[in-house]
Amino acid sequence: MENKEPSSGDLYKKIAFVVLSCDKYSDLWPVFFATFFDYWPDCPFQVYLVANQKKYPDKRVITLLSGEDADWSSSLKRAILPLKEETLFLFYEDAFLKERVSSEKLKAHILFFFEKNLDYLRLRPAPKPDEKCTHMYGRISEAAIYRVSLFSALCKKSVLLDLLKEGESAWEFEMKGTLRSYKYRAFYSTYRPFFMIIHGVERGKWINSAYRHLLRLGYKPDSAREFFYTSKLQESLRNFATGFKFRFINLFPASQHRQIIRWGGNIKRKLFRKN
Repeated sequence: MENKEPSSGDLYKKIAFVVLSCDKYSDLWPVFFATFFDYWPDCPFQVYLVANQKKYPDKRVITLLSGEDADWSSSLKRAILPLKEETLFLFYEDAFLKERVSSEKLKAHILFFFEKNLDYLRLRPAPKPDEKCTHMYGRISEAAIYRVSLFSALCKKSVLLDLLKEGESAWEFEMKGTLRSYKYRAFYSTYRPFFMIIHGVERGKWINSAYRHLLRLGYKPDSAREFFYTSKLQESLRNFATGFKFRFINLFPASQHRQIIRWGGNIKRKLFRKN
């Protein structure tokens, strides 16, 4: 008997689209969801928002309340535990869509995730996979840094719950959770980003160019937050330095990135150490 490809509806019902956030970033929610539903009006998933005690008043969004904010990992674990869906599609509230999303093109990635029984599939190559599987996908080796980065990632709920450790911040999770992920081999990434986004906030402050970009698109972000840069020159210089750094790092396989960053840090400390 010929195997039938599962319908789109069946696939989408297996997945919870979870926007990772907390109450102190609630000022971003109106612009995030405005851009989200403008650029992805036919989003086929049930959309959830992780928060502490505030709810977002939109019938298209279910708020997952985690209660008082003890730490990032504990809050996330409490929020996703009740979900009936066994696969999570993870996103962040400061990643504002800027181009139309094709649900039809997304289906190919979802089929690959389920057909290969993956533990994790990131649709953003940061870092790039270093073990090629197809022209579209590759495996993220155990030695890769930021192996468990949650932005734009499909992940088995059971795997994420296993990797989360109460008491850790988001940064600690990316560092220590990566080490805990070594027991899972099926961690994959695409070679090209699927979502085109504006990264809006860094260290709790608006990235100046992102704020201006949103204004040009017709959105009005809450301006009560501080801006990250004091001038356009400062932002340009930092963007140039950051871009150069990542282009240099990406000349090497992802399995060597940790060593390259450590090497660069040692040089920086020697150059700028106090006598």
